[in-house]
Amino acid sequence: MIRDPVVQTAFGPPALGLRLHTLTKSVTGLEGTNDMPTIDSSQGTIHYEQVGEGPDIVWVSGGGGLAEDWDPYQLPYFKEDFRNTTFDNRGIGTTECTAVARWAQGFTFDDEHLGLDIIAEVGPTGHFLASRHTRDHMGEFWRAKHMDSSSWEQWEAAGSPDAVASAEAEVRRILAEHEPEPLEDPVTTELRRIVAAYEAEARADAEDDED
Repeated sequence: MIRDPVVQTAFGPPALGLRLHTLTKSVTGLEGTNDMPTIDSSQGTIHYEQVGEGPDIVWVSGGGGLAEDWDPYQLPYFKEDFRNTTFDNRGIGTTECTAVARWAQGFTFDDEHLGLDIIAEVGPTGHFLASRHTRDHMGEFWRAKHMDSSSWEQWEAAGSPDAVASAEAEVRRILAEHEPEPLEDPVTTELRRIVAAYEAEARADAEDDED
């Protein structure tokens, strides 16, 4: 029997899980109303629902989940003995995401943040949960651009967009629109020298083949 749940949420820092836990200890008598109560976090205003009475369970979705996703399969079996707290994930349903300012700051693309070394070390069959790199960066904010995080109904209404097709379209857009920064004169001069030397060598090889 769960009497003192402390949860790490799938979309925020550990402190947010503790706040949800505190919320379940302080709010009583809610039986799943349409006027969803809220709790403020550092990255948004979370809308949640509570149903049932008893020890607290906080249901945490592993991805883009809505509070109502737990209704058909879990809550009917737990609401008689537990008070169940469910919520819309950040940027999903009626939960508001207020981290737009963070997105506008852009992101760092260097060796440390890309983590190519740890990707190679873990390989295709491992995981990153125990790596120092994950512990160092797990609190940083990120936004999935091509993975759809809307509800199933919203996704279907939008034409069932495909993440791979979206990424491919973005690649084509970048290739068509990207304008590289001009190189400094010394770099340009050196590149032209290398190309000219290669072309001269190629011409000499071609002439030798003809002879």
